[in-house]
Amino acid sequence: MTIGQLIRLSRPPTLAATLAPVLTGGALSSGPAFSPGLWLLVALVALLLQIGANVINEYADFAGGVDRLSSTGIAGVLVRGELTPRRVGEAAAAVFLLALAGGVVLVLARGWVLLALGLFAAAGNLLYSLGPRPLSATPVGEAWVFLLMGPLEVVAVQLAASGRITGQAVWVGLAVGLLTAAILVANHLRDRSQDLASGRRTLVGLLGERLGRRLLVALAAGGVVLAPFLAVLGALPLWCLLTLLALPVTLRLWREESPSRLLPLAAQNDLLAGALLALALLLGR
Repeated sequence: MTIGQLIRLSRPPTLAATLAPVLTGGALSSGPAFSPGLWLLVALVALLLQIGANVINEYADFAGGVDRLSSTGIAGVLVRGELTPRRVGEAAAAVFLLALAGGVVLVLARGWVLLALGLFAAAGNLLYSLGPRPLSATPVGEAWVFLLMGPLEVVAVQLAASGRITGQAVWVGLAVGLLTAAILVANHLRDRSQDLASGRRTLVGLLGERLGRRLLVALAAGGVVLAPFLAVLGALPLWCLLTLLALPVTLRLWREESPSRLLPLAAQNDLLAGALLALALLLGR
């Protein structure tokens, strides 16, 4: 397997979904108890878990007949015959083993609560992609991703980096989860036709393109405005009003007509809003 193939399997546009909780969770951890080394380690573990899930998705979609040569936006190493399913499975196993090694170090440093969060996240990744009825092929996929890569991941990052969990981590996690769920909706809008043809019943597949687009914009906008709203209520620092600077990208999602452009725009919205929120939390410490 070449580096280029591994990069394609990792599906780079979706990795913004990991950067947002890592940045905001780290910002919430700033202070005397902050451990830069453990923060970098939990960031690496989170990134490896998402890459592993993406690699498994490639394998599962190929095995389930979802991916075809005409499919758009996939790594394509299996449908084009570049790699065998066994090699892709071995790559997924290697990535998860690396994540496991980092997770062991984190658990030894931070204890059983982080272990429970890590096990839940790992099981969630597997349930999302594998099995006779993976969650990615059902209408609950967005809700599952919202939970795993929103509140759960922000809380886990804060715990790993500082050894504590605060109420603000949950509020921030809700905003991050909305941004992440928007990425998945954008992905399902792009793949709606082939998902329906292969028997996958995603939320977008049930709602249709028109309502699916409205859901996308609602999630993306909600992720941007939730933190400022909570800041006005006093639950988060007023600096969180900075995240409103991401709204121009959100508006581009509303105006974009091409389904293939929605995913990179949703990822940009996630990354920009997440970075602004992390900066705001640092300024508000």
